[in-house]
Amino acid sequence: MHSSFTTEEYLLARFDAESRAMGLRASSPGELAAWRDALRERLRALIGLDTMRACPLSPRYDPPVPQDGYVRQRIVIDVEPGVAMPLFALTPADLRPGERRPVVIAPHGHGGGGKAAVAGGDADPAGKAAVAGSNHAYGGGRVRGRRNRL
Repeated sequence: MHSSFTTEEYLLARFDAESRAMGLRASSPGELAAWRDALRERLRALIGLDTMRACPLSPRYDPPVPQDGYVRQRIVIDVEPGVAMPLFALTPADLRPGERRPVVIAPHGHGGGGKAAVAGGDADPAGKAAVAGSNHAYGGGRVRGRRNRL
């Protein structure tokens, strides 16, 4: 009699059968373009992009906060009617008026500190511990031009 009641074997078999339905199998630029287009369409459907309702961004700006080599500014934008999203804009302190530089998007995970930890901000104690124990605050390092590991 089988004494284990885990679903591991079942899930592994199911993963083998179901996984990578959209896996990359292109062998030409045309096949790559077709795969990319199909993948984008499927991803848009899965995450509901086609059901999102457009609205003006209506940005709200907190005062800029000087940091070590950059300026951090919290901005809140509307992403759907009634749905706001906060973010940080990190600008090099030596950026001159009219000067253009590359943009880097530094998304955070769901661990300690969130966006404040990535932006080198004022994270809560758990966020500060996460910054000390891992590679958080990489957003601030990138805007200062430092090459920390990713």
